[in-house]
Formats: sequence, structure tokens, C-alpha cells
Amino acid sequence: MNIISKLYDNRSGCYSVMTEMTIQNYLELVDNVYREQGNISGQRAAIRTKSGKKIRDRMVDDIIKGAVLPPLVLGVISKQSENDAQVTNFLMKSSKEYKNMLSLIDGMQRTTAFKEAVQKLKEIGDNQKLKDFFERKIRVEFWVAKNTNNLLYRMLVLNTGQMPWNLRRQVEIIYSSLINDISENIPGIELIKQDENSKRSRAGQFPADKVIEMFLCFAARSENIDTKDSVTDEFARLDVIEASSFFEFNKFFYETLELLVKFDQLIFSYKGSTKHDKEKFRDGKDLFTSQPARIGFVTSISKYVFGLPGSKQNDSVYEDRMLVVKKKYQQLFEYLDAPNINLLDEFLEFDTLNEKLDVVTSKIGDFERKFFTNAFGTIFHNDFSFDEPTLAVCWRAA
Repeated sequence: MNIISKLYDNRSGCYSVMTEMTIQNYLELVDNVYREQGNISGQRAAIRTKSGKKIRDRMVDDIIKGAVLPPLVLGVISKQSENDAQVTNFLMKSSKEYKNMLSLIDGMQRTTAFKEAVQKLKEIGDNQKLKDFFERKIRVEFWVAKNTNNLLYRMLVLNTGQMPWNLRRQVEIIYSSLINDISENIPGIELIKQDENSKRSRAGQFPADKVIEMFLCFAARSENIDTKDSVTDEFARLDVIEASSFFEFNKFFYETLELLVKFDQLIFSYKGSTKHDKEKFRDGKDLFTSQPARIGFVTSISKYVFGLPGSKQNDSVYEDRMLVVKKKYQQLFEYLDAPNINLLDEFLEFDTLNEKLDVVTSKIGDFERKFFTNAFGTIFHNDFSFDEPTLAVCWRAA
């Protein structure tokens, strides 16, 4: 790899590093992330349509004939990126460490074309042409950020005008980095990948893709993000940009997940006294096995801390409100720290919850998300108290 230039983005806290490397080195570097991004739900993988393939076939032929393509763009997280020297050292000497944490931000189709060109040359059987092709130089731009929040902000603001992808796609593009960041920063959490058993066996276990959805809702301050609606998606994108411009945003999301994990740990082992098949919530583990409940929990905190979508406050206001959130839940956790069956039964009030959710609607998922957002939001009302804790107040107020 040869570094051509480095520029520091003061606003987003990222380095833009333009490099040159051989096609072979590039394909080896992105092998894992290319395969992973092709498997993420909603990700714009390699084009499979007939017209798309015709265009890419032309690109493959052009590449073999020596065409120069625009720079490919990779994102990577490095906590040691305070200055030019550290960034250079990181990129030049640590590729084995960061190759599994790359984000392929721009270049999925070109990477596919490179791979197909390799396959075509192998089929032709011209080893010298294949060797020459592997040794050809291409330009690769790295966005080196200290955390996923900086990378997300830069991607949303600086690349939105070029990307025909929706908001979910743009967040999922930093999927691996975000999942690794969450796993490292939140004690007690275990993120279940898509190819693993998704059944929860202990508190703090959540599907990784569902946590990404929770991140989206937290950032957009909305329990339901409709990325299929282009107008709704544009407003949600603005809200996510606004939230991520506050560079303590990731910390707040992680602190919110910590509260969720702690809550889950305190109620997970509770076994309900009744076992009716029609009851959705019977045991303690059922509450946060529900994605609408998880979404409602994080969104209620986001709305309280950041205000309604579209609103903006000083950063100090967000800090003060987050302190209130942690204080409120700390009071609850102290109360539940040594629970007994009767205490949890009275606290969870699943009978009331199941009754409130017993409705007939064609959009039960949307109804439940809004219900839980309103329910957990009740905790931040001035007249709510944990002196005699019970979630019945929340279920009835939703």
C-alpha cells in the first residue's frame, strides 16, 4: 500500500487517506467484509438484474482492458488515530487486525467486477494476464475514524447526495464496526449473529440485526422508521444526522443499552404464576425478548433526552437529561436488586400488559412499538415515582 495523501476532517473527526494498492492486495483486504455485506438484510449486494449484469459485464471487460475506475471507499475504526503518524502506522502495519472491521462504503459493484474479471482470466487460462491484472494499481480511500459515530456522521452528511440507498442501508454499511463497538463497550451484552441460534438463553442476549434497528430508532427518535417511504426516510435521515452530530451520541446509546441489559438481568429468571398460551408475556425473559418492547425502551429514552424529532437543544441539556434517565432507572434497579417472586409479579403486572395488548389491528407491530414507547416514556413524567414500583402505571398510561 502506498499512501498518496491525508486530510483531516475537523468536523467529523475523521481522516481521509488516499492510497494506492494492487488489485490483489485490495481483494484480500476486503474479502471478509465483501461476503458479510452481501449477506446483511437490506444491504445493496452485487446487482443480479439482467440490465445490471449487462452493465457490469461491460465494466469487467473494461477493467481487463486496463480501465481506471474511481477510488473505492473503505471505512475503518481506529482508537489510535490522533495524528498523521498514528494513522499512517495503523494503515501500513495493522491490516491483519483491521481487515475484519472494515466497512465497504462505496464500491460493492466495482469489487464484484474485479472478482468476475479474475474469474474470467482464470477461465481463459492466461496466467501472465492474470498476474499482470493482480499487480495493477488502484486507488482506495480510507475513512479512518475513532468511533462509529464519527464514521456514520461523515457518511451521512458527505455521501448522502451520492448514495441512492435508504437510511437503513447507510447504517448497516457500518454494521460490523458498530456491532464490535457495542460488544466491547457494554458489559453483559451478547449479540447473536444471523447465522447463530437466535433463541435467548440468558439475559443480555439480543439479535445483532435487531440492535442495529434499535440504534436507528434511537437516533431518529422514532419507534417506527419506514425506510420504504422516501419522504419519511429523508426526515429520519435528518434526525439521525442531527443526533450523530452530537459526538457523545454513541455513548448515550451505549448507556441506554446498559440500562436495558441491567433491567433484563433483574427480571429474566422470573417465572410467571400462570401459563396461558394466549398470553404473550408470562415470564420475565419475555419482556425484552419482544423487539417492540426493546424499541420502545430505547426510543422513550431518546425522545426524553433529545426531544421530539426535529428539535434541537444545547449539548449540556442532553447531558443533564441523560443523568436524569440514569438516576430514574438506578432507583428502579436498587428496588429490584434482591427480588422475590411476589415482588416481581406485582412489579411486572403482565396481566395488565397482556390485556392492554389484546387488540385487533392489521399493524400489531406498529401498535406495540408505539405502546411500549409511550409506556416507558411515562417513567420520565414529573409525577411518576418508584416509591412503590409497578409497571402497571406505565401499561395503563400507554
